[in-house]
Amino acid sequence: MAEAVKYVLDRDKLALVVTQPYRSERHREQQTLLSAFLREQFKDVPNLHFANLGPTLNLLDPELTGDSLHLTPLGNRQLAQHLVGRVRALFQ
Repeated sequence: MAEAVKYVLDRDKLALVVTQPYRSERHREQQTLLSAFLREQFKDVPNLHFANLGPTLNLLDPELTGDSLHLTPLGNRQLAQHLVGRVRALFQ
């Protein structure tokens, strides 16, 4: 992940790291550690942004995921609604 972020930042582009909806407490911890690692590696880099979508969806809701992992159209729509404001803010 750090290499992908570095690739984008080295080209003077905006990077948005998006945390996936959490599947478990272990997944939450993993995503928290990843964000902390990237913030430390790229501290004081204004083009790096984060969007934590971890708590936005209940992946056990069958209307949002058919298999508790892959989003349904409704799940994708709800996730997009949470993300769109964050993406718009990058370009203002």
